Amino acid sequence: MLTHPSYAAAPPERWLWVVATYSTAVGDSGASQRIRVYELVLCVVGSALARMLYEVPRGLDPRLVERGPS
Repeated sequence: MLTHPSYAAAPPERWLWVVATYSTAVGDSGASQRIRVYELVLCVVGSALARMLYEVPRGLDPRLVERGPS
């Protein structure tokens, strides 16, 4: 739910409330911290994927070895 595009316009205060309510409902005090970390990880993975989809087809990624003849 936190990552769905239709909820992007929700104010940050609403997300703090959602996270706190969920943590209370499941009875897990560490849930709110895991949710915040998950958001950061999702941003990193999304950025890496976007970069890969841009650079690899154009041959701009120097980390990859050259392909042999097909």
